[in-house]
Amino acid sequence: MKERLTLMMCFKPHIFIKGKRYFEVNDIKYVGFILVSWRVHRVLGKLLCSFHSNEIDRLIDCPRGCRSLESHDSSRYDVDTLERLVILIKRKYGDEGLCYFVLHHYLDRLVDILASLISNYYESYALGYSASKMSFEEIYEHIRTEAFESLQIDPKNILTLLVYDLTSVLNALYWMYGGKRKRRQRRHFEEVLEKAYARISSNSNLQQLRNIVLEVLRNIRDNIDCVIYATLIDEGFKSKGTLNKIAAVLQVKVAKYRYYARMRGSYYDELANKLLDEENIIRFIGGIVEASHNRCNLLSR
Repeated sequence: MKERLTLMMCFKPHIFIKGKRYFEVNDIKYVGFILVSWRVHRVLGKLLCSFHSNEIDRLIDCPRGCRSLESHDSSRYDVDTLERLVILIKRKYGDEGLCYFVLHHYLDRLVDILASLISNYYESYALGYSASKMSFEEIYEHIRTEAFESLQIDPKNILTLLVYDLTSVLNALYWMYGGKRKRRQRRHFEEVLEKAYARISSNSNLQQLRNIVLEVLRNIRDNIDCVIYATLIDEGFKSKGTLNKIAAVLQVKVAKYRYYARMRGSYYDELANKLLDEENIIRFIGGIVEASHNRCNLLSR
């Protein structure tokens, strides 16, 4: 417990707390690839795997050099790259290195999952729907539960196939990409998953990852509040990581309401303005960050 507290104290809980602002709503710049900083990977690697390696971070994020993002995280969706890196990391770093490798992928996916969940709950909160009747602690409880559920059966991470059968993962994919408009994306991921499953089912190099994936998921579950907190307050990038991703998702929602306003009337402009209420955003995100920080502190006692 003392180790957990020592590790987490390097993150100062100042974001949005006591009215301090972390980003300006009108100064949001969308970044195509928003990922967890290597600093957070390092801290959570120590906490959950008792290991960290900048070289492994580099192999995952920059397999073809850090000047190109074309192959970023490719070992999460390309089974050939996954097998190559598993063999390389196992040979050089052993199971500790594989633990850190698996954890890196789950943390990067957690950014997208949290951004989607938090922005959806904020929309409900700001527009007076169900979340507006809940406390921030209650909203955070929903977010933490749903985030882990989404993380463990994530169809956009082929490591999921080491834990769940292909049918279950495809069902999760169909739920995520339902409808005719998303047919092309759905088909792309279907092909990725089917190819990966065929290889994983018959490949001993990849099968050895199963117990490690299960261990990483258990460690994330047992420390979910500290993991979420560290991810939310990540200041490793000028893009401000997860918080900027949340803001970018909100801007997409605002654009949708602006479009509806042109087609259906000014009521949707009013909804867009509610979403852009800066004090509301600061209050809501601050409440979620503070709730995760408080729960993380409880784990540390």
